[in-house]
This record gives sequence, structure tokens and C-alpha cells, in this order.
Amino acid sequence: MKTRFFALLFLLGFAPVSLFFQSCNKIKDLAKFDVTQTLPTVSVPIVKSVKSSLSEQYYQFSQYVNLDSIKSAHNISSISLSNGQVTGALITVTAPAGANLAFLNSARLTLFNSASNELQVAHTGTIDPISNSVQFILDVANITPFLNSQHFTGRLYYDVNYAILPAPTVLLGLSNTLKFTVSPL
Repeated sequence: MKTRFFALLFLLGFAPVSLFFQSCNKIKDLAKFDVTQTLPTVSVPIVKSVKSSLSEQYYQFSQYVNLDSIKSAHNISSISLSNGQVTGALITVTAPAGANLAFLNSARLTLFNSASNELQVAHTGTIDPISNSVQFILDVANITPFLNSQHFTGRLYYDVNYAILPAPTVLLGLSNTLKFTVSPL
């Protein structure tokens, strides 16, 4: 009889604790939110006099994701990130005016960290030679580790036909959009 009583008492005591932890997980899930961030445009110079015997060259750049402003805007002191991904990448000819992409054979976008772990996040498909911009095809890539460090480095690899470069220096603008989930801790 006492055993049944203690078992019943244990079950009655365990049920609220179990519901409490389930409620905490639900609250944590409700507190999560997605952030979409457009990074500043990177200006990529392609200089005719610097051409190399290599078919593919790259331009290296740094990016910064302002997590402090997200914390401040939502009045939270610490966060964790998940589901980081590139949601858009675009190259546009910014100079000379009126130039098109006939000279660009292909391009791809990678990110890497201090450990030199390079991750391809996007690449071009067919480039319309009369267009002045091309939208990248996005590769499935989790970029959360790069976002956690706030500062990361990228490379725009490109293959160019220098014989038809429209000017001694062509400037490309590289635009990127990111999306990630923020969980308050």
C-alpha cells in the first residue's frame, strides 16, 4: 500500500516538473527569430594589366555581421545563431558605365575562416553576355560558424576573357544577403 502511495506521489510530483521543462523548450522556440541582413557591396576591380596565366583568379574581401546591433535592438545580452545561409548573391558591372558581362566566363563565391576552411556558397551558371549583372546560383551551405565570429573573409573567384575586357579597369559590385536564426540565451 505504501509503495503504491509513494509511486502515485512520485508521478504526481514528476508531472508538473516534466510539464515545466516542456514549457521552457516551447518558450525558447517561441523566442527564436530570423534575421535577414544585406551586407555592404564589395567593389571588385578587374585590371587588364594584372592578367595572369591562370584561368581563375580571385579577389579577397572581409565582411562584418553586426550582432551587437541585433542584441541591442531586442534588448538581449547573449545569443546563439543557427541556420546561417546565403540567400542572395549578385555581381553587377559598376564601371565603366554601360559595360556588360561578355568578358566574364564564370565566377564563384567562397567564405573561409582563420583555419583556412574554405566553403563554396554560390556559383554562376550561364552568364548572359549582354547583361550587366548575374545572380549567383546558391549552394547548400551552413555558414553559421562564419557568422558566429562576426568577421569573416570571402573570395570571389572569376575567370575572365581579358581580350574583350571593355576597359583597362572594370569594377564589379558584389552584393550578398544572409539569413540566420537568433536564439536568446
